[in-house]
Amino acid sequence: MAISFPAITIALLIWALLISNQIAGPLYRLEKTLEQILNSGDFGRRLQIRKGDSLKGLSDQINQLLDKIDPSQKGSA
Repeated sequence: MAISFPAITIALLIWALLISNQIAGPLYRLEKTLEQILNSGDFGRRLQIRKGDSLKGLSDQINQLLDKIDPSQKGSA
């Protein structure tokens, strides 16, 4: 028991770190890109989220919204 508890604790910490990076990384990129779009007024810029990331669906919806705001940019990215 004394040996398995620290091993389980370390494994859980590593797992938590990996899970948080899968969420925090895409969220950070999404936030930074939206900030750049707002600051520059460049509504032709699109969010780039990797396929399979947890925020891919949200990114796609925001890109669709940007297409409606600036239809001249539709299909670019």
